[in-house]
Amino acid sequence: MSDLYQDLRPLGKHIFDEILETLDDLDKKGYFDFMRESAKIVDTIVTSFTVEDVRLLRENIASILLTLKSMTQPEMLKTMNNALDFFKKMDIEVTEKTSYIQLFKELRNPGVKQGLFFMLEFVKNMAKNGNHNDETS
Repeated sequence: MSDLYQDLRPLGKHIFDEILETLDDLDKKGYFDFMRESAKIVDTIVTSFTVEDVRLLRENIASILLTLKSMTQPEMLKTMNNALDFFKKMDIEVTEKTSYIQLFKELRNPGVKQGLFFMLEFVKNMAKNGNHNDETS
């Protein structure tokens, strides 16, 4: 038994040194800080949501992930970025004394016409998709 201990002792020390080196590397890369913060995320979820909320999340996770997948497509990201850039630069001031004549004058502007047409098509498609979803449920 003593001989076995003497043979395994250097091996055990080597394994222990390897484990310490690996743990040190993980610490330098930030794994432990990351895990600590991840635990805080889980704690926030547990304290902020009910069991019912999590059950609903579980039931709808596929739809949520499909929506996120659609949102991360390059053309969708470009569209969202364009909309956000526009919103940041938007400097619109609406006066209280806007007349119908002013509104009708604006309708002659091609950009206004295109914007209104886009909005109408958008609303029609949302309504059509909403009715379609109601029929299938």
